[in-house]
Amino acid sequence: MPGDVLGERLDGRCCGRGASMTPLDRAWSPSQFARAPETTLADQQRRGRALCRERAPLSRAPLSRALAQVADSGFDLFVPEGDGPWPVVAFIHGGYWQHLDRSAVHFMAPPFLERGIAFASLGYGLAPTSTLAAMEDHCIASLEVLSREAPALGLGALALGGHSAGAQLACRVAMRAAKAPVGRLSIEELHLVSGVFDLRPLISTYVNDALGLDEDAARAASPLLSPLGGLPPVFLSVAEEDPPGFHAQAEAFCRALEAQGVAVSLARRPDCDHFTILDHPSLFCWPRSRFAIPRSTRQIDHD
Repeated sequence: MPGDVLGERLDGRCCGRGASMTPLDRAWSPSQFARAPETTLADQQRRGRALCRERAPLSRAPLSRALAQVADSGFDLFVPEGDGPWPVVAFIHGGYWQHLDRSAVHFMAPPFLERGIAFASLGYGLAPTSTLAAMEDHCIASLEVLSREAPALGLGALALGGHSAGAQLACRVAMRAAKAPVGRLSIEELHLVSGVFDLRPLISTYVNDALGLDEDAARAASPLLSPLGGLPPVFLSVAEEDPPGFHAQAEAFCRALEAQGVAVSLARRPDCDHFTILDHPSLFCWPRSRFAIPRSTRQIDHD
């Protein structure tokens, strides 16, 4: 999708509201706070395509024939050179549950590969065709395949991550996996970037045009309002230039995790926005994470 069209969709101008976006719409539109979201997204897609030309990922579909028919279900896996087993980070893209696909985060793989960590991008069906619960099912189906094929693929320890809407999905998937493990690979860490953890504020915004959430559905899908005990260590990041609501939710979610006995770390990443945070040089530089990668020398380009 061309960057300018994608940027318009992410800030609501292609959601039937045009210039009539309300103050609440704008408050929950990350592109309204970002410097150059269209440029950033286009550059990230370009780098992801370049990576795939250089080293084609291994692609897998869900085992279920029905789920395999869902658009963008399955995952793409990038593995380091040499012999495994490698730890693996499985990552879920954002897009407010209605835009983008798993190729949107391919560009994130190289720093992990350089450190001997495999990287899997998980796909899922989008709204309005798929519900939030169905999206969770799609991600779990991918983890089931990843876990089942782990020995053949040379995979070891698993961390799950997500950005924006993908952070909500990653958390919900980890909550379900804590009750019913997904195959032989357990989720050892959660890395949640600029996430949405309480969906109730979105009910009256453009975001809900495709989701169709009511109060009960929004509450049920909100990690902040759910039992959190049993989750693995959680690493939360929020961008300095994220909308205020994202900062407030990250802080509230951090407090909720601490109150329920979950190990949690929260970092506010400076000089980045909702989109450039995925390129932040310290995004995965956590001292207590076994999936940490050292501070990158890559500079974030806001131009």
